[in-house]
Amino acid sequence: PPVLGGFTVAIALYMLLLQPLGFLLASYLFLVASMALLGSRRWGLNLLVSALALGAIYVIFQTVFSVVLPSGTLLQGLFKGAAA
Repeated sequence: PPVLGGFTVAIALYMLLLQPLGFLLASYLFLVASMALLGSRRWGLNLLVSALALGAIYVIFQTVFSVVLPSGTLLQGLFKGAAA
């Protein structure tokens, strides 16, 4: 089925983008894309639900479990270049 192929590509992209983009941005893009792949066309709601779910996941893993999540090398490089 096309949805299975779409999710396979989305998961592969998520794995490739996790290190350069960081956990927050890569996960947000993955959640929004997943909702679209599942057929949701309510973009405003998709963006909001993705942000709220990711916020909850981030707080739980970062504060409760003290897990260090990838911050992203691409954004760090951009901010270091802008500060120089």
